[in-house]
Amino acid sequence: MKRIVIDASSAILLFKAGLFDDLTGTYQVVLAQSVYEEVSRPGYPGAKSFGRYYIDRRFEVCRVKRSTKISPHRTETLSALGDGEKDTIRLFLSGEGSFVVIDDGRGAGFCREHRIPYINSLLVARILLLTGNISEAVFQDKFDMLIRLGRYSRKIIDYALTCPAKEMAIFMPG
Repeated sequence: MKRIVIDASSAILLFKAGLFDDLTGTYQVVLAQSVYEEVSRPGYPGAKSFGRYYIDRRFEVCRVKRSTKISPHRTETLSALGDGEKDTIRLFLSGEGSFVVIDDGRGAGFCREHRIPYINSLLVARILLLTGNISEAVFQDKFDMLIRLGRYSRKIIDYALTCPAKEMAIFMPG
């Protein structure tokens, strides 16, 4: 099973859309400590559920190694991100996952700029469809829900619907 690193916005979006259980059944999911603290903070959507998921070992929480070597250029642009996004990317750079799931626009831009493999929650839903983990009807419902919940441009939505299988191959489980 592939190991993935996810940020708070993606975890919360997938939870709200009812896809977080499917995600943790498909991948080994890793959250940075700061991300876990954010998603389990009282008052946040799903905070109690994320606490139960942690107790049930549905995902792993990792501390970020501050000694992770990052080039000066990366460090400069990484500092513009929130703590959760920074720590998610640092975990990936330290070898904690095969790719990143991130819905934060600046975080996704950092991943693109530094050639870090990443997908967003819309592509997670599509992968769950392609792997047979959810039906076409469930996919349509959840995809539409993610669009309503998230902040996606038409270009990002269209890409998630039409992304060629060849480009998605590295994100497929197993």
